[in-house]
Amino acid sequence: MYLHIANIDSSFNKPDSITTERNNHFFGLGIEKAKDIIKDGAYHEPAYRSSSLDLSTAYGFAAKERDESGFCNVFMFQTPPGTKALSLGDGEYEYLMPRGEEYVVGDIFNADRFEYKHTDYGVERVTPLEKVRMILLKRVIR
Repeated sequence: MYLHIANIDSSFNKPDSITTERNNHFFGLGIEKAKDIIKDGAYHEPAYRSSSLDLSTAYGFAAKERDESGFCNVFMFQTPPGTKALSLGDGEYEYLMPRGEEYVVGDIFNADRFEYKHTDYGVERVTPLEKVRMILLKRVIR
C-alpha cells in the first residue's frame, strides 16, 4: 500500500517559508476541494514504486516530490505487511501513525513526530517531539 499525505500542522515550518504558505493556501480550500484537485490529477501519483522502500531511498524521493508538487512537505511510505504503524518522512523527520487501511482520502488524524540526527554511527531517531495533525490525501493500493 502506498500513501500520499501532507502535513497540515505547519507550526514547525518557518513562518516565511514557501512550503508553509502553500500548505496554508491548499488546506484553506477545504477537504472537498482537495479531493476534487486530487481527482483531477493536479496532485499526481508518484512515478517511483518499490516493494521494499528503504528510508534513504524514500527520503530522497520525498524531497524530489516535494519540489515538484510545491504544496506538500510529507510524503508517501509503504505499509509493510503485518506492521501496526506507517512510517512517513520528509528527510529530517519521521512520522508514525496507525495503520493506513483504517483511513480514507480526507481523513485527519494525529501522528507522532520524531527528529533524526546524524552521528558517527549513522542516522539515529531521537525522542518524539510532538503530535502532529495529518491529512490523508491519496491512497494507492498495488
